[in-house]
Amino acid sequence: MREHKLFANHKKCIFAADKIPLLGCIVGKNGVRPDRIKEISDWSVPVDVKGLRKFLGLAAYLHKYSRNYAEMTVHLLRLLKKNVRCSWSAECQ
Repeated sequence: MREHKLFANHKKCIFAADKIPLLGCIVGKNGVRPDRIKEISDWSVPVDVKGLRKFLGLAAYLHKYSRNYAEMTVHLLRLLKKNVRCSWSAECQ
């Protein structure tokens, strides 16, 4: 590293850890998972189109951690169409 003028900051280094935070995820021996799971699970139900867009943006960012992302969001995406009343149903939940 020194040959290419790269230096490690010892204060930021983590040694002999089971898991480490990296780019908004926790990377460990069991794989990669999103860092802020508690915040995501406590996300309030969107009440308007703007809130729905925010939620879908988060879901799109995290789609690699879930199965069947497209199937889970199909009902939510229908609510974004023009002239559709935004009502949160059991299918959306």
